[in-house]
Amino acid sequence: TDIVGYRSEFLKLFGFGIPGIDYEKDIDPHVELPA
Repeated sequence: TDIVGYRSEFLKLFGFGIPGIDYEKDIDPHVELPA
């Protein structure tokens, strides 16, 4: 089986495993959205 490809596609379904994104970076979870 292609476990590496399966894992990659599975993570992408939920917005993870995308190249160029620093998932370790601290962020502010409270962001105001314009009304």
